[in-house]
Amino acid sequence: MSEIKNPTHYTNHPSGVKCKEITMCLSNGAANAVKYVWRSADKHESPKIDILKAIEYLGFELEAFDNEILKNRQRVICQEYQVGTVTALIERVIQADSNRRAAQFYRLVRNAVQSRSNAGRVVALEKAIELLRFYVSDIRSAEMVSVGGDDADNR
Repeated sequence: MSEIKNPTHYTNHPSGVKCKEITMCLSNGAANAVKYVWRSADKHESPKIDILKAIEYLGFELEAFDNEILKNRQRVICQEYQVGTVTALIERVIQADSNRRAAQFYRLVRNAVQSRSNAGRVVALEKAIELLRFYVSDIRSAEMVSVGGDDADNR
């Protein structure tokens, strides 16, 4: 039962922060992107699948921003009264994460949470997507080197 309520890929971060402590305070698209980056190193053999899902959810979040901007409304990623708490939790995660790309991603999420304007939030999310695309590229390169190394050994 504990693996259903508290799966280790969401509770074993070296910061001691549980993924849901952050995602429960975020909008749906941002929360899902954080969730997929969070578990990317632990859930599958390759983090690529989860990183691609995170990119997709950030895209959904940006679509939601586009819809709100067209209506001249602000869109929030995190409710104002939760910004301080979420920022502090994300900061702990950044400090403890040994994965440089993941830590950079969390910094961009923190920046989006702290931004007071739609434009600032959109810029942070677009940078997060760009960063995750580089991350996927790094993973693909590493996989190709791994495959290429095996081929070279078999010659």
